[in-house]
Amino acid sequence: MEEPRRVEIFSVGHEFDVRDFVNRYMRVVRDALDALWGVVGWEMRGSFWLPSFKGFKRVERVIRSKYLRGWPYSRHYINLAVRDASAIIESWRKKYLKGKASKEKPTPVGNYVKIRWPFFYYKDGIVTIPIKPNGECIIIDLKNTPFWDRISGSKIVELRLEENKLTVIIRKDIQG
Repeated sequence: MEEPRRVEIFSVGHEFDVRDFVNRYMRVVRDALDALWGVVGWEMRGSFWLPSFKGFKRVERVIRSKYLRGWPYSRHYINLAVRDASAIIESWRKKYLKGKASKEKPTPVGNYVKIRWPFFYYKDGIVTIPIKPNGECIIIDLKNTPFWDRISGSKIVELRLEENKLTVIIRKDIQG
């Protein structure tokens, strides 16, 4: 039987200059979303229009190769951005099929870089986020935050890096 889990979200400010990084990442997400949305076709099934996603993988490969040329940051951020765009469309698709979304293209909310495990390091309360392939990274000590006692002993599953703050998403197993 699966253990019950609780997800918590905490934010901490930072002083790093990541504006260019965040803006470039979001540009890739938006462009990938536009390109993927251009591939969405519509098929009539009964009396209902259903979205079709034929050609998605090919478009994802094209977007990756387009942005990798001249990309100054670590390569995996291109993959993460394309995956984020795909996830936005997949989320829209589920809502559309339930009747909770219109046929209009979804848009990303916010301006941040979504960093999932294993693309960051976490040890002894210190989060290290590699930014550039030359080893440039951001290091944030979470032990100096007011919520450290709630984070320690938890699994960090995702980080969201914004221009002036880092959002930490943790998962805790609840002891019953």
